[in-house]
Amino acid sequence: MAFVKKIFDLWLEDDNPAFRIRNFRNVIRTMCGGKPIDCSSNVGGCKRFIAITANGDVYPCHRFVGRRDFVIGNLLEKSLPDIYADAADLYEKLCELDENCVHCEWLTACGSGCAFERLVANGTFKSMDPECQVKKGLFAYITEKTKHLF
Repeated sequence: MAFVKKIFDLWLEDDNPAFRIRNFRNVIRTMCGGKPIDCSSNVGGCKRFIAITANGDVYPCHRFVGRRDFVIGNLLEKSLPDIYADAADLYEKLCELDENCVHCEWLTACGSGCAFERLVANGTFKSMDPECQVKKGLFAYITEKTKHLF
């Protein structure tokens, strides 16, 4: 955790808007009432993504490409709107929240993390982000270090 805090301090001190670190920006954006930047930090963010391979296979996200059990359709066989609609149940599962996340003070900044990473680390989508404790510590640190700015 000390390393991540040091990186944040250096980033904040540098004050260079062209140098972006997603996790830091996500917390600051949510502190200001905005939404996080990426899919994995947005609650339900998985519902807005697909990945399409050269052979027309469609996956719910680029992280699942190559895992045949996550092909949700093929564009040579069906239209994209139909493929997306048929995968509604899977998208709902991708976005399920672990009970510990539902009332977490950092949910708006964390979004419960990446569904793929939760699945790989814990065997289920409805689980906690494998980086949960590190993120909580980072988010608290960022909040403390920047509260005088808001």
